[in-house]
This record gives sequence, structure tokens and C-alpha cells, in this order.
Amino acid sequence: MKRTPKPSLAFPVLALAFFLFLLACPGQAWSQDNGQVTQNPKNSLTVYTAMTATTAQLPLLGAIKRGWPEGGEAAIEYWNNLEDLRALVLDGQGDVWVGHLETLYRAAARGAPVSLVAVTVWRKFYFISAPLPGVEGSEAAHPKDVSELLSLAAKNNLTVTLSPQNSPQGNLLDELKNVHGAFPTQSLPPQQLILELIKGQRAIALMPEPMASLAVSKDPKLKIIGSLEEQYSKDFGGDGYLPQAGVAVNLNLAKNQPQLVSSLIGLMTQTVSELDGKPVSDKIALFPPEVLKAVGPEVLAASLTLEPLIIKSAHEVKDRINDFLRMAAPDAVSSDRAIPATFFFDPGAVTTSDKTSNGSTPGAPANAQ
Repeated sequence: MKRTPKPSLAFPVLALAFFLFLLACPGQAWSQDNGQVTQNPKNSLTVYTAMTATTAQLPLLGAIKRGWPEGGEAAIEYWNNLEDLRALVLDGQGDVWVGHLETLYRAAARGAPVSLVAVTVWRKFYFISAPLPGVEGSEAAHPKDVSELLSLAAKNNLTVTLSPQNSPQGNLLDELKNVHGAFPTQSLPPQQLILELIKGQRAIALMPEPMASLAVSKDPKLKIIGSLEEQYSKDFGGDGYLPQAGVAVNLNLAKNQPQLVSSLIGLMTQTVSELDGKPVSDKIALFPPEVLKAVGPEVLAASLTLEPLIIKSAHEVKDRINDFLRMAAPDAVSSDRAIPATFFFDPGAVTTSDKTSNGSTPGAPANAQ
């Protein structure tokens, strides 16, 4: 695979923390080429991803390592931030995008040529807590679970701080107040939230991986209590997973080379299946050197140990995606505003001639749990 050359990453600790989160799921990322689109050979596909997207891009990296795209190569670029990603998708720049479902949907709703292939992120946001007053049997201790954490926040009027700002997870957090009692919520930029947690100015936070693992690695008083997705399912029903981010392709690629997209699903599914039960070092080995340098092997290992690696074809779980988007982005999705049918790539619609036109065969729809 070809990757864009990278500048030096000599950042101070807090700048590094900011850098890491900006590149995280669905987060913002520093561009490795100042946002310029590299002109690639005719047989090369451009992949836009975030450097520290961890599980979001891991199946895709595995597919590329296994030789996708057949007869060509993948040139990896890094999008700059969520607005940049949305602009790239709207303009149809690139062939493959890794990003948050909300961002991809908002672009599709505005006419972007984007087709969602697979969901690769199902549990991403985690509650972090310092020792809290009022924990049973102790003047100050870590809550035993998220239910106790939120009940203490409501009882003691403790603020739960969310990062990144304007995250759709804020809507889910607000719904939890109906179960555990009202508690104050705020949102802060990632670098400020990390700093205030370390200084003891904040006691409770809700962050995505790998930011959560990064934060607790900086201060032994901080502890990851549990995930937003598990708690939401516990309170409102579900299996503890919510579709949040994944891999999408340019609609032109899906229409003109559907067999290539089907083979991508098959190879990504194969990657997840083969990594099941394997040590985390096998997952880390799929990331390029710049990711190891930016994230650090210890934080990356902690994050990949915490996050489940699951892949589902978007078509297979489109009802769950619709439900999540209506919860997380109700302003963008409503019963009278249908999600475009082309937003979900259907591997079952690829004809036999499509499947065999370049000698490749797609994999079965994803069914990893």
C-alpha cells in the first residue's frame, strides 16, 4: 500500500493528547498532506481514514494487507477534521472513507455519492471517573458501574463532561437522565478535558477510545467504569452495541465495480474472523508505523483490548443504523425524511457476472458477534 509522507510528530504531552483524539473515531484528525489530494496512478484507489481510528479502520487495513484492491493498490490519506471529511465526501474525492455514520449520512442526505459498506464500530464511548464521594462503604471511591456513577452524579450534582463537542452521543447521555436522575452535562475540547481531569478539576467524563485509554494512562486516579452503549442498552433494551462508524465507498465505485466492493466486504470479514481470539499484538501488527508512532503501542493495545472488533455489512443492519441515526441525530433524520436507498451497499445485488468479471469472489455478509 502507498501512504502519504508524514511530518515529524514531536509534540508536547498535551498537544499529543489533542492530536490523538482529533484523529480518533469519529473525531478529528491532522491531515498528513495539508488536505491536498494526491494524484494517484490509474489503478490506485484513494482511502481516506483517521490515523487513530483503531477498530474503525482495522478490518480495512486487513483487507488491504490481503491484496485489496485486486490488481491495484490503496493510497492511504488522512482527513483533516469532520468538516473536511464531509467536504471530501460531498465532493466525491476519494474512493473509500472511514468515518462516523452521522457524518457520512449527513453528507449522503445532501446528495453526496457515498454508499455505506460495513459498520466496524459498535462500542466506542466510555465513562471515566475519579474517586467520588458517596460511594457505599467509602468516603471517596470509584463507582462499581455506570449506573452507580450516574446516580452519584445526579445525587451530588456532579457534572458529566463529554468530548468531543457537539457529539451525537450527547443525545444518548441526555436520555440516561430519565433513568438515573438529572445531572449537569458539559462538553469540552479534548485537550482541555484531559488537562482538567488530570488536575482534578473534572471528576466524570465520557470519551471515545483511544482517548479514554490515553487519559487513564496519564493519571492512576482515573478509571474506566463502563461504556455508554452497554448502559444505554441496559436501560432501554438492546444487546450492548450501537452502530457508530464504519467503511463507505464512493457511489461511482459501487456502481461501476460492485464486485470490488463485495470482495472488500469479504476480506474485511475474513480479517475480523481470523483475529477472533488472537492476541492483541496480532491486531497491532496491521497498523502502519505512523499509527504506532502517533498513538504509542501501550495506548493502542489498551484501546484494542477494550473495544470489541465486530463487522456487519451495512445492508444487513440498515434497520439498526436507521434507529441509531434517529437517536443520535434526530435533527437530521426523521420519519418523513427517508435515508437514501443508495446509502446502503447491498452485496446480494451484485450479479454473477459482476462477481466473476475480474476473477474475484466476494465474501459472505458479515456475521461476527
